[in-house]
Amino acid sequence: LKDGVVQEQETKRGSTVPNSDGTYHIWATIDVLPEDRDKYQCRVDHASLPQPGLFSWESQSNLIPIVAGVAVAVVAVIAALAGFAVWKSKQGNVPGRVRQRGAGGRQGLEGL
Repeated sequence: LKDGVVQEQETKRGSTVPNSDGTYHIWATIDVLPEDRDKYQCRVDHASLPQPGLFSWESQSNLIPIVAGVAVAVVAVIAALAGFAVWKSKQGNVPGRVRQRGAGGRQGLEGL
């Protein structure tokens, strides 16, 4: 339905085909411009429904930017932790640097 009017000429229909559970289905499609999607509804009339169902177009949520953002954040945190670990390990191995031991402030190489 477009604005409540059936669009027979624009509708492409498929044949009745079986499902794996022994039931059957039929399909119908119509090409819709994104800016016109609020004008369209799908009417489903079936014996199992107490009354025909009228379904409006629902916009799809786009999770790709969210997933990409989380992935970039995780990679950034891992890179930062790896960089910190490398920096910390090299900090203790600087040539010519004398490390202090204990609270007395004595130098690492005693007796020189």
